Amino acid sequence: MRIGVIATMKKGLEQFIYRELTFFTAQGLSVSLFPTKFNPGLYNPRPEWQLYRWHPLLVLLLQPIFFFSHRSGISNCCAKRFDFAH
Repeated sequence: MRIGVIATMKKGLEQFIYRELTFFTAQGLSVSLFPTKFNPGLYNPRPEWQLYRWHPLLVLLLQPIFFFSHRSGISNCCAKRFDFAH
């Protein structure tokens, strides 16, 4: 089983999060870590944990692509939300 964790790593992981993830790893679960901020600290991710860092420039560059590729879903959502005919 895989666990996905979204957490800030502004100064590394917080101690209780690190301990919980270490416990889950010892139980045989695999951990995927998605930090909102990333800097090294006292509790850094272990080598067996998958770390997925995001890059702000890449996120900004991909926004138009995702908007236009999912435009029909967004248009339907907005049409239902702002339906002034009723």
